[in-house]
Amino acid sequence: MNRISNFLEIFNYKKYTTEQKIKFILLSIMTLTLILVRIWTIASYWLIIPIIFNTILMGLGIIDEFEFIMYSMIMPSEIYNFLGIGIAILSWIYKITCGKVKFNFNKKDKWLGILIVFMLLSGFISCIVNSTILSAIFSLGYIFVMLFIFRITVACNYKIKDISSVFNNILIIQIIMMIIQFINYGVFQPSDSFSGTFINAHRLCVWLIWYLVVTSIIIKEKNFIIKSDILKILCLLVMIYLTDGKHIVASAIGVFILWFVLDKIKYLRDKKVLTTGIAILLGLYFVTNISHNILFKENIKSKSEYVYRYIYEPPYNNKFNYFDKTINDKLIGYKLFLGFGPGQYGSRVANLRAYEYMVKEDSLAITISKFIPPHVIEPYKEFAEQYNEEYLAFVKDMSAVLSYPFSSIMAIIGELGVIGYLIYLMFFNSIEKYSSNKIYSIFPMIILVLMIFDSYFEMTSIIVFFWIIMGASQTKKI
Repeated sequence: MNRISNFLEIFNYKKYTTEQKIKFILLSIMTLTLILVRIWTIASYWLIIPIIFNTILMGLGIIDEFEFIMYSMIMPSEIYNFLGIGIAILSWIYKITCGKVKFNFNKKDKWLGILIVFMLLSGFISCIVNSTILSAIFSLGYIFVMLFIFRITVACNYKIKDISSVFNNILIIQIIMMIIQFINYGVFQPSDSFSGTFINAHRLCVWLIWYLVVTSIIIKEKNFIIKSDILKILCLLVMIYLTDGKHIVASAIGVFILWFVLDKIKYLRDKKVLTTGIAILLGLYFVTNISHNILFKENIKSKSEYVYRYIYEPPYNNKFNYFDKTINDKLIGYKLFLGFGPGQYGSRVANLRAYEYMVKEDSLAITISKFIPPHVIEPYKEFAEQYNEEYLAFVKDMSAVLSYPFSSIMAIIGELGVIGYLIYLMFFNSIEKYSSNKIYSIFPMIILVLMIFDSYFEMTSIIVFFWIIMGASQTKKI
């Protein structure tokens, strides 16, 4: 399949093959539509145009399902993100039934199978205990779709260089968008306004870091660097700076340092992801418990009013309060090990169905509220109520990252318990084990750290890229 693979190649239109010219037209249509929707704020339903055009090209075999789904993820609307996923999955299912794609399981899938079985059992128990089936169906459906994307990537033997080719095209679109945003806003400094085509700047920042790591891996594997690589890296670094994702950049830098430290320790060299995940859990348990110590509280107050505020003063401490009460008060008895069940405590589905208590600020929540009855379990109600209009009005004067009352880490522990969380870590560690290059373990390590700050594990537009990259890393023979 002909691709526009080189960063500078997009400017060399005269040498394009017919297939590349069609792809160039595709990129032009996507870029123009996204500019109209993001900058001139025309109705978002115009995003259906590139979706339809991409579907036709996929049917003709000019682009594959992976390219189609990745282009769908840069649409600034979750509805079109999900639409793209649905179309790609239907195409994959058709190919599997026709025998064009062989979907075989082997011993590399051991922890994937254990994770799926555990979640199904957890969902079954949850349906009985909480007297609701919808939350479990939607929550399990979402993660099973993500796991399917991971596994189909392995089955299709999709390569990291193929991902890089698509990322290259996406980067060109983001550069064009950010230049127009800069002209429109007239300010060349870090800002949440620089979101490219993504829903917000933080999601763009995460994708840029994904691409920076992918580019580094490819340069390392080919053992040389060309001018287009240097230009690409410079563009990525400038754009990361402009997105103002300080906690994302700090997390990525911290993970890189941790990765190199763990790589020097023989016993932990092949357990980097597992070590990171356990360290996060133990760290949260330690910090939340020591925060109740009077001497610790007084010491923090005397040394840093800022830190004290986000630990002890509402609504600044919404996140810390969520961590503290979940770990030390809510998860008691068997729930500490098994959780409250999928879709019941902190996940995207739990929050979407808690619209009776939470602010409905996105289109997906508003749409769901028209068709699905509200539901929230009593232990989670107090945290759902924290995300109200008063908080949204006040959050402008504080750090949203430190006060935002949700976290994917807490959602996994709250819904699947400590056992479910450890199974997730073992699954991630098995991905690391069978990766063609150990550097791929940086991706799950980064996502684990980011999951502390927000619901990154369920941000569809970035987590799909994560699963495809993880699938492409699985080329090591067993």
